[in-house]
Amino acid sequence: MQNAAETGSLTLERFEPLLAHTQAPDAMRTLIAAYLDAWEKAAPPARTDLNFRTLAPYMPNLTIMERRDGRYLYRLVGTEVVERMTRDLTGENVFDYFAPGIHSGVRQGFEAVIDDCCISLFIYENTYSNGVMMKVESLLLPIASGVDGEAHHMLAWHVRHNDRSFTEQEELVFQSSIVGQVFFVPLKGNCRPMPALRALAPVEIC
Repeated sequence: MQNAAETGSLTLERFEPLLAHTQAPDAMRTLIAAYLDAWEKAAPPARTDLNFRTLAPYMPNLTIMERRDGRYLYRLVGTEVVERMTRDLTGENVFDYFAPGIHSGVRQGFEAVIDDCCISLFIYENTYSNGVMMKVESLLLPIASGVDGEAHHMLAWHVRHNDRSFTEQEELVFQSSIVGQVFFVPLKGNCRPMPALRALAPVEIC
């Protein structure tokens, strides 16, 4: 595990190009600042390094995901996420809630967050067979497992841009997904070769 001195100083200015693409820049700036404070203790920080007093206003829309045996499982799900999905997703496979056609691309993005230790912003839209459309931004941050000091988890904050939610009688059946843009900002100098900020062109999968 590398400490902050080995990885160099990180400041919010490094993330301003990413923040220019979100509709919630102030909230994401606060979240990234809290994460960088934890980074000063360990790189990447563990869940216990995070200041949850600062994160408290964002907890209802936070999730923690764990990579285990090639799967990504929800380990913590905020109350507003539970409310709009009408179920507690804890323990479930994250990819059950993405349209199958985008699994490969999303998996590559998740691997960049965990393996390359990047902060990422996903901007996407899911449409379901009942007509519900979810337009969402997800900020993803790598966190260590606390066991070996390596990143095996992601902390994610989700902000939606439409007012519709599911009802308890509706099924989550995908019709299509659009990944609008994905941005990555590496936190360490040993990331695989990639621009400090990368945008992927929109791709629609039906």
